[in-house]
This record gives sequence, C-alpha cells and structure tokens, in this order.
Amino acid sequence: MTLILPEGFVPEEIPRLTEATWLECGDPFPMLHHLARTTWSGRKFRLFAVACCRRIWHLIDADYAREAVDFAERLADGEASEEEAHARCQAMFARVYGAEPKSSNAVCACCDASATAVEGRNEWDAAFFAGKAACAAAAGNYSDSIPRWNESDLDEARNQSDLLRCIFGNPFRPAVINPQWSTSTVLNLATAIYEERAFDRLPILGDALEDVGCADAHVLLHCRQGGEHVKGCWVVDSLLGNDEMNVRFVDCQEIGMGSPFRTCKIRFKGAWIPFLQENWQDRMAQSQDRRYTALVAWAISRQNNPGFRVFVLDPKEGRILRSKRIKGCCESLTWDGDCIVYRAFRDPARQDEGRIGLATLG
Repeated sequence: MTLILPEGFVPEEIPRLTEATWLECGDPFPMLHHLARTTWSGRKFRLFAVACCRRIWHLIDADYAREAVDFAERLADGEASEEEAHARCQAMFARVYGAEPKSSNAVCACCDASATAVEGRNEWDAAFFAGKAACAAAAGNYSDSIPRWNESDLDEARNQSDLLRCIFGNPFRPAVINPQWSTSTVLNLATAIYEERAFDRLPILGDALEDVGCADAHVLLHCRQGGEHVKGCWVVDSLLGNDEMNVRFVDCQEIGMGSPFRTCKIRFKGAWIPFLQENWQDRMAQSQDRRYTALVAWAISRQNNPGFRVFVLDPKEGRILRSKRIKGCCESLTWDGDCIVYRAFRDPARQDEGRIGLATLG
C-alpha cells in the first residue's frame, strides 16, 4: 500500500491505519501521524530523523551538517544538555535557512533532525521535516523551498516506511519482553549491536534469544529478516530498556556554605524527554510499578525563603503533574502506594512530613 497525501492535510483528515495497512504502508506520512495519535516516543522520532539522514549520507556536502546528525543522535540518547541543544539548533537554523542561496535538501534534513523547541519544533517535527527533506534529496531534488513526499519520491518513501517499522515495531502489538530472556549473553550482544551499530549481528541475537527460551515469532523474525536495521530497532531497545525513563543529576552545587542541600540540573533519557526549566534538588523517587517518577524543584519565595514543589512525570501519558509550594528544603522523597511521602527541613528544630496523593496534583 502507498498512500501519498497532498500538502495541507491536517491529522484529522488522514485516514487511520489498521494493523494490515501499517504493515504494508509505503508512505511515512500517514504512519507518522498514526504514531502521533497512539504513542509519544520523542527519542524514537528523533532516531528516525537521524536514520533518514544516514540513508543519504553520500549526498550531504557539508561537515557541519553531518556533525548535526551525530549530535541529534546524542540528543536522542540523553547525552546532550538542553542548553547545548538549543544553542546548536539556533546556530544551525540561521546557517541553513537564513542563507542565500538556500542549502541543499540533504543539509536541510540534517538541520531538521537536530531541531528543538527553541525553533518551535518537537521530536515529531524533527522526524517529519527531516524525512521529507531526505526523501526529496534522495529523489534528486537538490533544493526545493517546500520539500514534500510526492510520487517522484516513492522509492525512498518505502525505505523510510521500513525504518519506521524497524524503530517502532507494530504499534498494534506492543513488544512484550520476558525478563528471563535478559541473560548476560543476550544483553551484552544487544548492547554491542546498539553501541557499535552492528546490526549484522541481529541474526546471532535471534539465536541467543531462542537458546534462552524465546519463542516469540515477531521478535525472532525481526532479528532474522533482511532489510535495513538502525538505532532505535524495537527488539534491541526493548531488551535494553532504552525507552524507560532515566534521570541523571548534573552540575550539582551547594545552595550555601556547608549546606546539605544542593541545586542541580537534570538530564533525561528515554522515549519521552520532557523539557523542564526548573532549578532542581537532587531528590528523586520512582513508584513501585516504575510508571511515575517524582522530582523536587526549588520554589524560592520573593523574600528568599526556601521552598519546593514536587513534580511527577508520567511517560505513559506524557503528563507532568505539579504540587503546590511546600515550605522548606526537601530532605527525603519516597512512594507509598499512590502517595508521595516527603520530609521537609524548615530549621534545625522543625522537620515536617507530608503526603501528596496523585489525584491531588494538577
């Protein structure tokens, strides 16, 4: 199936895909819109944009553009700060879209792959615009003010559709990985495949999975089938837990001489990477079912009195929940069922303990 839709269509006007049409579709446009309706994996959208650029690597005629693709990949894996990403994005957009004559579609694709919110783009936009520009470049369209998927781009469009199936798998049948398959042999092999882009070893991974009892036909077929595999491959990601939220505190500093409380920045890694511009304490707690992550942001009053808010991140729904301001500094944070239990330090003679129910957060 190939469905080429005209420019100007809004998501509501795009026919919804079924499992059969997803597996056969040769056009990334409706596939991306289907994914936008059903899931939000910013990391995977970004990696799709990167994969589209790597397919036209031979057409990219500027070193800075290739560096942008490498940076986009690091950004997807949470290895770059938000500040660096925004700065690079602004500089890249000025260089590519502010120049005359206009840069090639191949270079534009690299620029789009590394786009961030500073240019009004999110990861889905990066996937959409990078895919279109890369497709136009592959079809021999050197420079077009509005590159689009059209009938002349069908070959590359089919290739990009295969990339989406490699990265996202079958959204109608989400992957279920049995923990018993995660032996040291399997995990070491999956890690090497991911880090070294050694996707020619996927059949070996399939054999290793079968040896430990995996009989899932979809998993084994994906490992053993031909075609192109790229970073973000759903089997490798599922085994390594690459889409699980991971939080890392960086640039931690004391708030005062000898104080046990610190202010820091946060780096996220996972399918959903929220952009939050708060000042954080190095406090975090994860719910027992690992769905929710609670963080603590400083909320200093106008009179310079310390306080904090608890933020709860829900990657499954793409939600950010916030508590009201709590006086003091957060000493500890834990979960008790669907409640967050905190201990607040007000002064040496006063320590408050409180509970915040998920249902009370806005």
